[in-house]
Parts: sequence; structure tokens; C-alpha cells
Amino acid sequence: RICYSLLVEEEDKLHFETDQDGFEGVVLLGIPIEKEDSYRLIHMLILKQLAKTIKTWETVNKFIMKKHQKAQILTFCLRTRFYHFCRPVRPSMLKTPAKATLQELQKREDTKEKYRNLPEMTDDQSIIDYIDSWFLESFLGVTDMWEARNVSAPNQIRATFPRRRGEMGFAALKDVIPGAFAAAMLECFFPRGLTEF
Repeated sequence: RICYSLLVEEEDKLHFETDQDGFEGVVLLGIPIEKEDSYRLIHMLILKQLAKTIKTWETVNKFIMKKHQKAQILTFCLRTRFYHFCRPVRPSMLKTPAKATLQELQKREDTKEKYRNLPEMTDDQSIIDYIDSWFLESFLGVTDMWEARNVSAPNQIRATFPRRRGEMGFAALKDVIPGAFAAAMLECFFPRGLTEF
């Protein structure tokens, strides 16, 4: 018999769902808790969020005509949906290839409709690079002047540079992850803040 803490019921009274849409693990407050060598649950949650985001983006494109407003919605509303994965999930988990998870979700009868319209993923593409590439392509396409695949790689990277340097300021999630995860760890170690020490 195991007691997790004084604030939590004993093990025989706890009931966790250890299977989320066919992937082993537990989701607490939208964050996956799974075995150390398993990444499929986090991939599934991020892909589920991307499917919702793409649907929202399609609605935005139907009803909002001003390009500046579209760029603002993409930057400050839709992209931030993925930030909560950056704090509690180990960066190494977000840099693992996710094609197998996507293919499994697209083959299943109950989920294939939801994931059918997601963009193609390369074999070695990590989940975070996949998300970043969709956002960057959508962001560069807001102007209707060019398509992301026609923009040279250095210019695509320049779009992620800060506005204070005259660029577009569209920070990639891969650049957010290290600082977000470090901040979460520091917050755990120093709950009263670093100024106390």
C-alpha cells in the first residue's frame, strides 16, 4: 500500500486513466506523464492541439481579411497554445521524431478524420520542428506575396529574429523550449523566487 502524500488519497482509492487515446500514460492539467523512454503520448497531445489550431486558422482566414490582424492572431493567440508543453516536458522529449505517432492517428477509424488534413512529416522530423514549420509557413503566407517554400532558408530564419532588430519577431518554439523548461525547474527549486537567495 502506497501513500503519495498527506494530501492525496491512498493508492487503492486513486483511479488514474493510464490509457489516453490508445497511448500509455497519464494526463494531468493537460501535461503528459509517461515512461521515460516513451514519447508517443506527448506527440499525440501536441498533434491534437495542432489539428484544433489548423481548424481555427481556417476559420480566421474565412472571416478576417486584414493581414496584420491575421499575423497578430497567429503570433499571439494560436502559437501560444503550445507554450504550456514547453515548461513541464523535457526538451529531449520534444526533439524526438513523431512520424510514427502521426501515421498511427491517421490510420485509426476513430481519429483519421481529425488528423487527415495535417501536413506531411519527414521521417526524422521532430514534433517541435513540425509545429514550427507549420507556423512559419502560415506566418510567411499571411502576406499572400510569397509561399514559405519559395522563401530562402536564411530569410525564413530571419523571420524569427526579434523586432527590435528590424525583423518579424516570430519566435520559434525550439527557441522557447530551453528557457521555458529552465524557468519551470527554477520555480520548483526556488518557489519563493530567486531574490530570496
